[in-house]
Amino acid sequence: MSLRIGTLRHRVNIERRGDNTTLDTRGQLAQAFDIIARRVVCSIRQLSNDEGTLARQTFPTATHTVEMRWRSGMTSKDRLTFGSRTLSVLGIENVDERNRELILTCGEEV
Repeated sequence: MSLRIGTLRHRVNIERRGDNTTLDTRGQLAQAFDIIARRVVCSIRQLSNDEGTLARQTFPTATHTVEMRWRSGMTSKDRLTFGSRTLSVLGIENVDERNRELILTCGEEV
């Protein structure tokens, strides 16, 4: 599978959960996120019915697949912001272990 430049039409910010926590207006713990990369090119695709059924067997909240160029250090502590939408990273696949392309399984935060 090859990542084609024409499919990379979305721009996202990659944020990582920080170690510090704060209290929100209701007194509950809220995680702080730091932006670690801005305007990263990628392809965001909503899972089809069949793909969603298969993905949710492993990740119950999976809603999207994100393809991007390989980045070192991506973890499940990361999330992507795309406009006003936020996608939590649930799973990371380094395609063929070649360090060229990542496929992220993500769930949209509501």
